[in-house]
Amino acid sequence: MAIFEKVCILRDFKQGDPISCKCYDLAFKPFLQSILQDQDFHGYQFTQHTTTGEPASLTTKILCYADDALVFTHDKQDLRLLKYYMDLFCRASNAQFNYSKVDAFSLFGRNTRGFWKSSLSNMKINHLHTADDAQPLNDLGFNLIQSTQQRIYSVTTLIASLKFTLADYFQFLGKPLSLTP
Repeated sequence: MAIFEKVCILRDFKQGDPISCKCYDLAFKPFLQSILQDQDFHGYQFTQHTTTGEPASLTTKILCYADDALVFTHDKQDLRLLKYYMDLFCRASNAQFNYSKVDAFSLFGRNTRGFWKSSLSNMKINHLHTADDAQPLNDLGFNLIQSTQQRIYSVTTLIASLKFTLADYFQFLGKPLSLTP
């Protein structure tokens, strides 16, 4: 077979297939680059003051780990561009986003649901996480805590998980579990 011959895809890759990660990277990278290189996509601008007193800014549009992407949108125009690039990616790659796993959250925790509701609904995103929510948004196992209530929930859940895990461990050792000093 010559290097330029067409390859027919007869089935999907099985999970764990070593080539699947490389093929995913080849397909996903143009999506990411589209957002990063678009001058009309603003993302989030971090501003810090330098020792000279001049403000310095860093623009962040997207953070990724494996197949998880965290996209920062500045306004509804950014959200429209994100939707455009998501649709373009799906048409080009024949892949689909799992919208049941797509979340939106307010970076500062403010309840801006009224402002974003229709735009998010158009993207099949039904909830905007804010500081008003009882539970924090969890991304890659990390709780994005925006309020005292969410912090209490996170700590309580962590302690319960530790107690459960330690109880199994101490039972395995044949020793009683004592959490008092």
